[in-house]
Amino acid sequence: MKLQLKNFNFSIDLDEKINTIIIENKIEYRKIVNSFVNELNIRDGNILLSKDIELLVPDKYIFTFYDYFTFDINKYALTKLYKKLKEIAILEHSIETAKLKSKIEEYVYNLTKQYDMYLDISCDLDVTEIFKSLNVKIKQYSEFLLDRIINYINVINEIFGIKYFVFIGFKQYFTETEILDFYEYIIYNDFDIVLVEPNNFKTIQTKEKTYIIDEDLCEIF
Repeated sequence: MKLQLKNFNFSIDLDEKINTIIIENKIEYRKIVNSFVNELNIRDGNILLSKDIELLVPDKYIFTFYDYFTFDINKYALTKLYKKLKEIAILEHSIETAKLKSKIEEYVYNLTKQYDMYLDISCDLDVTEIFKSLNVKIKQYSEFLLDRIINYINVINEIFGIKYFVFIGFKQYFTETEILDFYEYIIYNDFDIVLVEPNNFKTIQTKEKTYIIDEDLCEIF
């Protein structure tokens, strides 16, 4: 899988695990960050993703992290999770699901016995409504920021099948030791990441493949 920035020559092999793009020109940095955050749904936008010779829609394969403190994994992933759980209920637990619907009908009939009237009850229940009524959510369990991010990566990978992740301004929030530990986790679990940074702050050359766009928009790689 190859990633390119429109109007620049270098091409990033996403399968190299740890890639860093350093953008020293602030105007260009803002432009590229905006493209990673808001324009990944465009096939031929400023972020170009390709496999072999085929141009792909980036947001089907890449997720961008930029809001590390208030990101809500449920807002992003819960609808998709419900859809997947519903598929499991239909395909793998159809007998249990049918029994549950029958039990709900029986329960409602029992509740209405005291009333002298005829009721029509048809339990055409969408199991998604059960998930909602039980307030099924993805637990955000860790008080440690890096652990939360790792949890988000795993959830997004499980639900959407995404293994490529972009991180905006990641290094400013973590120590060198934390960053190295994070890299080890990424490599061990076969994820691939791109860090987009505004300068060469804390660049760890031994783990990263680094691409630099300098103040004059010259490329160094």
